[in-house]
Amino acid sequence: MHSVCIERKGLVASVPCMASAPERADKRPMQTVILSPGDYKIACGVRLRQLIDALGLKYVEAARHMEIPPNQLGNWMRGDALPTPYQLYRFCRINGVNTDWVYLGDPSGLPGRVTAKLLEAAQPPEAPAAGARRASEKA
Repeated sequence: MHSVCIERKGLVASVPCMASAPERADKRPMQTVILSPGDYKIACGVRLRQLIDALGLKYVEAARHMEIPPNQLGNWMRGDALPTPYQLYRFCRINGVNTDWVYLGDPSGLPGRVTAKLLEAAQPPEAPAAGARRASEKA
């Protein structure tokens, strides 16, 4: 299971992203994490933003696919409200993905290119090499 860090009103939390409970080495399922309603809305919003970014869409374009105003999409991405099933369904059908990533954190229904971008975005940026200098330092 992997997780996504979310920040809201100064609080940072790690939210699990896999819907199914992974198995231990002894084949017994591990405990499934059940989020509070507030944390679930935030996690869905984080994953929706990640999906839109991985698809290379502008937020206005994504809102248009869902037939909602951009400020409503902003509410969803902040975790103020949950995406409605039909609007998310429209978005996913138009973009060739499914709703499992947003609602459950399960990337198995995403195309490989989208999953690769999600994983790439989750990687921390590389630190510059020890001997590397910034362009401003060279001048």
